[in-house]
Amino acid sequence: MGLMSVDLASKYFWLRAKYIGSATAPVLNLLFAIRFTNNQNLQKRKSLNYCLIFPPIFFILFAFSNPLHKLFWTNVWIEPGFPEEFASHGIVFYIYFVYSYLLVIWAAILNFIFFVQSKGLFKRQALVVFLGSVLPLFASMSFAFFGLDLVPKLDETIFAFLFSGILFSIAIFRYQTLQVLPVAHQLILDRLQEGIIVTNRYGHIVQINPSAARVFGLNTKVDVGKEISKVLADWPALHNRTNIQAESETEISINIGGHQNFYILTQTPIIDNRNNFVGFVNLIKDISARKLSEIKLKHLATHDPLTGIYDRRHFYE
Repeated sequence: MGLMSVDLASKYFWLRAKYIGSATAPVLNLLFAIRFTNNQNLQKRKSLNYCLIFPPIFFILFAFSNPLHKLFWTNVWIEPGFPEEFASHGIVFYIYFVYSYLLVIWAAILNFIFFVQSKGLFKRQALVVFLGSVLPLFASMSFAFFGLDLVPKLDETIFAFLFSGILFSIAIFRYQTLQVLPVAHQLILDRLQEGIIVTNRYGHIVQINPSAARVFGLNTKVDVGKEISKVLADWPALHNRTNIQAESETEISINIGGHQNFYILTQTPIIDNRNNFVGFVNLIKDISARKLSEIKLKHLATHDPLTGIYDRRHFYE
């Protein structure tokens, strides 16, 4: 609307209105990064929410009341041939400038660390989110520090946040992993002795831990994103589920290196807060030692320990 306005008063109004979005975007960007990376330390700090909420309100109030104090802009004017207004900045603007940069950099660092630590499908998703988080930073710094006008006569940062939103949407809806597992606690999963395979509602694998990869001969990077019915076609118990609301438990056996191993497969449906089914957590627990002991005891109960042939107990059963 500011670009369509022709008089200074209208442009001045829309310049101030623009900061409703400009002041809140860095905060929302950081909150999204904290949520996306599942940073438990930051999520538990309630005081952080207050520190993030009040500064944007402060900046918006100063922007709208600028005619009274001139602390956000000391002067605003227009020049022929330029669709945007020009402004000289006051002390509050520079506080806003530093504050916004710190939040955007903070979000970019969180997303970059998550990208480095992620695997498979999560790594591709994390890359898209990271690119979205650095776009506004790159656009703003290119003009502020290097004088590069990427979009002539217009504010590049506004367009950068627009493209960031598009990238964030791709990360959420294209990969659909936020519905099932916002973040894998990779360190915990890697150390679990039990195998874990997480699938989304469409049967695509979104997480495999190393234990499950060893049991089924999977690749934690290559097989993520594939359909479980194709990757594990030989084990229909993992993907032939008719009841998606109830937890199930099945005993399966797998031949590994010529040895028969036994496992308990526990399948737990993932239900979101709207009571919608969004996927499965498949937990594979090795019960080979217990199973072999049961087989051995059963054999001893019905066979003569010296000859190995059936004893009379076998014929009484």
